[in-house]
Amino acid sequence: FIVTGRYVFGTRMDDITRSNFGTFQMASLTIFQLLTGDSWSSVLYAAMHSMDGVGSQLFAALFILSWFCFCALVVNNLFVAVIIENFEVAETIASIERPGHLSAFRAKLRETFGSVWKRRALVQNGDLVLDTNTGELHHPTHGHQATTTPGLEQMHEHSGKSTMMEVVRSAALDYDEDTVEEEEDVEERVLYFFQPWSSVRRAFMWLDSQPAFEFLVFAAIICSCIFLIVTPPADDVPGYEPVLSKGKLDQANTVFTFVFCVEFVVRVMDRGLLFTQKAYLKSGWNCMDFIVLVFSLVDQSGSLQQGQYAKILRLTRALRPLRLMKRNQGMRVVIDALVSTLAPVGYVIIFSIFTFVVFGVIGMGLFGGLFFRCSTPGAEYPGGKLECSGHHVTEDGLLMQRAWYNPEYNFDKFVDAFMTLFRVNTIKYVAIGFDAMDLTDYDQSPKENHSQINSLFFVVYLIVGALFVMNLFVGFIVDGFNANKGSTDEDLLYNRFVRQLQIAKPKYKVFREPQNSVSE
Repeated sequence: FIVTGRYVFGTRMDDITRSNFGTFQMASLTIFQLLTGDSWSSVLYAAMHSMDGVGSQLFAALFILSWFCFCALVVNNLFVAVIIENFEVAETIASIERPGHLSAFRAKLRETFGSVWKRRALVQNGDLVLDTNTGELHHPTHGHQATTTPGLEQMHEHSGKSTMMEVVRSAALDYDEDTVEEEEDVEERVLYFFQPWSSVRRAFMWLDSQPAFEFLVFAAIICSCIFLIVTPPADDVPGYEPVLSKGKLDQANTVFTFVFCVEFVVRVMDRGLLFTQKAYLKSGWNCMDFIVLVFSLVDQSGSLQQGQYAKILRLTRALRPLRLMKRNQGMRVVIDALVSTLAPVGYVIIFSIFTFVVFGVIGMGLFGGLFFRCSTPGAEYPGGKLECSGHHVTEDGLLMQRAWYNPEYNFDKFVDAFMTLFRVNTIKYVAIGFDAMDLTDYDQSPKENHSQINSLFFVVYLIVGALFVMNLFVGFIVDGFNANKGSTDEDLLYNRFVRQLQIAKPKYKVFREPQNSVSE
């Protein structure tokens, strides 16, 4: 495409735009600009403007669009495909955490304290009894048979590899089947007062199991979202006629808040608030509902009616539609899978920051203090800071003060270099790249294409920072999503097992039969 562009356009675009095909280097940068997609439309219009005749303009447009579409649909997606094919999120994290004494020390602490706290909880619940004479723990129904804790026994052993079952065994106690069944069927009291046989609690448990109650809550969420749409952003918007009056909207919000409060009380009375096995606040979705309910109660109380906090409180009404995701199983699976990918994405963020730091330091060494220029004409190269003094008269007859200023994006300080690279990383680099190509020397004005070699810095960073690291985000999120999708723990383990089978399945190389006499 570079050679073809040189033959098709030549120097026709040189007077129209700096993204042209006049030289081999400029043609290479133009093709790379189309690959990244930055200001591709300006290149397209400049190419069409440089040609004479409708047929030539159509050919120029097809040439630019063919390369741009090929890059956008094929080349950029190849980055993601290669990353997904060669990166396994779980294996990558395990390889990072496996070596080193620090990770082994953390594992020992986690195993030790995890086992100690589990045994302490069992002693408090009466499932284990401490023998004061021997100092051993035993089950009440098994005499003085001491229990063993694999986490404590394995604390002195160091293994380079660990499977999922070993991790599970290291975090669990050695129960017998009777104890497990008893713990699964145990009924706990809630809020320290209401026992499972309490008539009040049994009434709430019955109400929680009714489909009509669930339908009522769901209908209240839908209606609250509809009322949220018709609610004006402010009470004094000029020229806006509200669909419902403020009084009716307040009454509706009061009813919805009351329904949500009843739902909260019913759920807590059925499952417990915090310390029970199926406590309400042990679910992240329930925590989100509780936060929305707290904001609604503060809003209904009227304690914050004016000021900046009142505006922030009104903004929290936008969180109400999030309650719908809790009722949709498919949405919950998607959100849970995406949240589970935050851990591997953290490693990508660390690597991205590392590239920012490295290229920021290199940029400071190459371009620090060189981006200065004069604010008005009259100090062109080889002039500079000395000639950029006094006043300048514009074409309209206005008298303007000259100033030797530094552009917004530069490499003089580390913070400025960091922000400049961040803009380049978002594929908005063409103007900064051209400024770098025009650099001359300290206290001298820039000259067009004086230092074209400086463009190599941005090309390398875009390949590493934008095309690789940004697609690494996508690859890790997709792979992590596939590894963690599932509505239950069983579905999650099954999906991971299927993925391992697909990875470990035998692969055979299939060769085509020879079709010529020499090969036969």
